[in-house]
Amino acid sequence: TSLIAPANPQVASLSPARIKTADPVLKIPAPAESASVTAMLPFGEVKDLVWDAQDLVWSTRFLVPRSVEDGVYWIHVVVTAADDSVNWYRISYTVDTKAPVLRVHLQDRTVSAGSRLAMTAHPIVGFLELGSEMLQALGRDAAARATAFVELKSMVARIPTAGVETPLVSDRDAKATWHGSLVLPEDLAPGTHRVEVTGTDIAGNRHTVVEHVAVLEAPVAVVSAPGKQIGRAHV
Repeated sequence: TSLIAPANPQVASLSPARIKTADPVLKIPAPAESASVTAMLPFGEVKDLVWDAQDLVWSTRFLVPRSVEDGVYWIHVVVTAADDSVNWYRISYTVDTKAPVLRVHLQDRTVSAGSRLAMTAHPIVGFLELGSEMLQALGRDAAARATAFVELKSMVARIPTAGVETPLVSDRDAKATWHGSLVLPEDLAPGTHRVEVTGTDIAGNRHTVVEHVAVLEAPVAVVSAPGKQIGRAHV
């Protein structure tokens, strides 16, 4: 995970802004000739960044302790130029160890083998969690912090007994809603089957919702000529 602060504005937001407790990389695009770049981390540690000639940024890797609670945290960075002038950066990140809570809607609960099962899914945002997030951000980047709660990296639907799986996609104008469909095999055994929908958020947390669908045999059509039955075919 990389935390990248642009040179302007000096109060920066992150995208993605949510990480698990781990060892992210902080990158600051200060001039190469800067005398020093120092980061003051929210849990008391001070880190000196080093110049990365390949990416043309100052960077350092730091460890987010596992004891840190979920929430928004701020890093303060001091850049001392060659002429001893000082610039400040502030960059926030969110520690997120909670899996997204999903709501899944199947278009049909009873389908035929060989048909297509359509569905939609979206994350549920709790009012208290959202309010706490905004308060911890102290009003800064509130919209971005709120959006982070419904930003999922991927959504996958599968029917394990059928051996079918498909990614769901999100709408550009409604990022919180995902949709897609599974094509059921024509030889899928009749009965009740599990439908699993797994969402992964941008911090890597996962949540799987299990639904059930009743599968009927593929309908059979009678193929015949006038006054004579020729055969039967699945459609």
